[in-house]
Amino acid sequence: MLWELLVTDGHVRAARLRRAQPWVIALGLLLLWLGLWVVHKGPEIRTAASVPELVQQRLAQAQQAATAPFALLQSAQVSPADLQRLPNATELTELIETIRRSLQDHDRLPNSEIDFVKLKPAAFFAGAWEPEHVAYVNSGDSYLFGAQVHRGSATSPQPARWIGIMKRLGGEWQYATVAGSIGPSNLPTVAPNAIALTLEPLVPRLPRNSAAHP
Repeated sequence: MLWELLVTDGHVRAARLRRAQPWVIALGLLLLWLGLWVVHKGPEIRTAASVPELVQQRLAQAQQAATAPFALLQSAQVSPADLQRLPNATELTELIETIRRSLQDHDRLPNSEIDFVKLKPAAFFAGAWEPEHVAYVNSGDSYLFGAQVHRGSATSPQPARWIGIMKRLGGEWQYATVAGSIGPSNLPTVAPNAIALTLEPLVPRLPRNSAAHP
């Protein structure tokens, strides 16, 4: 009882502070560690916060990679002798429907008088396509076709390139002419940068420094 009387409020507060001291020190160390962790992880946190920016950058690189090969593909160069062998551009509608129907019904290219030649992307975009042949590149459910045709009159034919893409979407094969080439006016046309991710495995890879700096 006497001891309790001798204990003033100041003694009580001092005792409480002494008991709390280890916890205060621990809290300070924890805050210090947290601060060091934030400084160390700062770049990663900023990266995680900029995911939309990274996605946009990735899409821009894919668009450049898809567009560049078409821009470099030269106009059709055909000798006078071969010019007479080129099919008329008016036959493209029937050719496209034949290919689409065969892929839809049999999951393969048509086995007919049409000569299909499978090429690697680099060879395809080199553009040396043989007359009366349909060159193609494929990856999974995507096909990129190319052929040399002529437009104009029979006496004054003008060589041109046809480039079309077919892709299976929802169980149906869809077709579009690649913008910049000739194709049937009644069928859709699509720009390469609009289907960059589909074209990615079908076109040659750009050098790393070119893809990184559009």
